[in-house]
Amino acid sequence: MNFTLKDVLLSAKKNPVISIEAHEPLGRALHLFQEHSISSLAVYGAPGSYYSSADITLSIHNGKQYIGLLSLADCISFLLTEGKHVEISVLQAIGATDESMSLWILKTSDSLFSSLEPLGKGLHSFLVATPNEREPLYLLSQQDILLFLHEQLLDDNFYDRFPMDLKSFCKDKSQLVVAQLDDSVQDVLKTMTTLAFRSVGVVDKFGNLVDYFSFSGIYL
Repeated sequence: MNFTLKDVLLSAKKNPVISIEAHEPLGRALHLFQEHSISSLAVYGAPGSYYSSADITLSIHNGKQYIGLLSLADCISFLLTEGKHVEISVLQAIGATDESMSLWILKTSDSLFSSLEPLGKGLHSFLVATPNEREPLYLLSQQDILLFLHEQLLDDNFYDRFPMDLKSFCKDKSQLVVAQLDDSVQDVLKTMTTLAFRSVGVVDKFGNLVDYFSFSGIYL
């Protein structure tokens, strides 16, 4: 399969990434999360003013230097640990979770498999730059990649090669973290932040799974 990230973008019908300037108040970021029903924002500053872990030739795009991704998980983690300060800037909240400490920017011409490196390092999202420096950047997530692969593998009857059941793929886990319906939302968020979980199952008083709770489902 010689697919590129451009193929994934076209298949997912992605809109340009929503971005925010590094010194904007965190409240503005929370508003954008809610307004656009998204869970990640690209953070930028003036070119040459910041150190970025990404390729400098790709991080400067359309007159902006992209320095990181701010996730909803970052905001929640920061507010839970630092408190609800009025003057918090976006720049202060970046890195509240381990994932946002690294910024990955790939190109539309890069192969689909090039995305395996950032995803294999535990990142759930990365930016994709177009050849035209004046065009916006795009955000691809782990879910976008998996859905694209799923469509292609269905066409190739790939799943017919795996007759085994699910437990063949599951690792032995000594602990399964779930939340009760009457648990405090704040306590559950703190547990998810501590364990670096993006979601947990929710069970009723009989231990039956009734739903799941995730960072991406929260829009403040």
